[in-house]
Amino acid sequence: MALPTSRIEPGIYFVDYSGFIKVEDTFAAVAPVRQLAAEDGLTRFVVLVDATHFKGVDRFDISGLVSVLRATEHLVIARIVIGGSIVPQVTQMIIYKLLRSRFYSASSLDKAIDIARRLLAEDAKTHEKPVSE
Repeated sequence: MALPTSRIEPGIYFVDYSGFIKVEDTFAAVAPVRQLAAEDGLTRFVVLVDATHFKGVDRFDISGLVSVLRATEHLVIARIVIGGSIVPQVTQMIIYKLLRSRFYSASSLDKAIDIARRLLAEDAKTHEKPVSE
């Protein structure tokens, strides 16, 4: 099952984790997000994960999930999980311990977008190219 993905605005991309998903679904969602970023001319971005209607992962495979996240770690500034039960929050903590990836939680899409905009601005300052004379 393909996870619905969309552009909120350049640099902020949305993935809907509704129902039961497979780790393969998470991996398959990488390509459309990368495509949206490429269309926007970006190499670094924030991913919003809507877990409001997330039910769980079929055949949960932490190593598979970690490999998906490692493959995009250099591109993703942060992942912001919106809503959801304790399951995505615990998973998020485990993954943070394994990868040191930046994960945030937000109670609504609007709050997630605010966090994403702040993170994009901070990242732009950190990765500014020096002005040549």
